Amino acid sequence: MHIVDQYVTLNDTISQLEHQARALRQVLLRRGTGQRSGQYEVVVRHEVERVLKPDLLPPEIVNDPRFWATAARVELDVRPLAGRPVYLPPDSPVQVDLLRYRC
Repeated sequence: MHIVDQYVTLNDTISQLEHQARALRQVLLRRGTGQRSGQYEVVVRHEVERVLKPDLLPPEIVNDPRFWATAARVELDVRPLAGRPVYLPPDSPVQVDLLRYRC
C-alpha cells in the first residue's frame, strides 16, 4: 500500500475509533461509577467551578456574584485494577517502577 493510502486509511480508522470511544464514554457516563470488567473499573467525577468573566468586571465590583458564571466538568476515569500493567507513552510525566510490571 502506498504511504498516502496508508495515511488516509490510518486517519479514517482513528476517526472511527474516536467516534466509537465517544459513544462508549456516553454510555459509561450514564451508567456511572462502579462498573468494572475483569481488568478495569470506572470512576466518574463531577466538578463545578466558578469562572471569572473579567471583561464584565470593573475593579469596584469584583466580588459581585452577578458577574460570575458556573462551569461544570465531568471526568470519566477508567483505571486498571491492581496488578494490571498500564501503558504510558514515552513522554508521560508519570514515573513508573518498570520492575513492578516485569517489562
